[in-house]
Amino acid sequence: MREQFLKIIPRPKIKTSISVNSLFWFSLILSLILITLFFLLEAQIINLRAKEKEIEQGLELSSLEKNLIEKAKVAAENINLFSKLFQEHKYTSKFLDFLKTLSHSYAQFTSLGLNNNTFFATLKGRTKNFQTLGEQILFFQQDKNIENFQISEIGLNREGKVEFKFTFNFSPQLLKK
Repeated sequence: MREQFLKIIPRPKIKTSISVNSLFWFSLILSLILITLFFLLEAQIINLRAKEKEIEQGLELSSLEKNLIEKAKVAAENINLFSKLFQEHKYTSKFLDFLKTLSHSYAQFTSLGLNNNTFFATLKGRTKNFQTLGEQILFFQQDKNIENFQISEIGLNREGKVEFKFTFNFSPQLLKK
């Protein structure tokens, strides 16, 4: 009996408001846009990483170029130093020309010690006799480019020739251009 009384009464449909309905559709569309953007940005990140690797390889070449530039700078500095040294180079051959002008025709020099830094020379040699040695000593003593002239180790050798040793300081101008 009770069943007879029980009748299903349809309930009225609850209508959603327009604002809730539009908010639902807006959030659905926004979610789709965000998912699409996520995949697009992920693809762009992969492309950017590939470009980054290319740029790093380019920078490695640039570092190679930097090394070459550094080597070129070092070479240029070395060339500049060499040119300065060459300009200040002391020509010992000029000392030999100077010595040639001071040598007596009968004097022979057997040994030459030359210090370019202190401008000091040691000469060993032999002459025909003591008179030739005296003339040779006068040549050296009278020259303006020679200072502190000293004579030592004068003696006769087995052949009867006079051996000697001269030490002296000379002018730095003798070794310059």
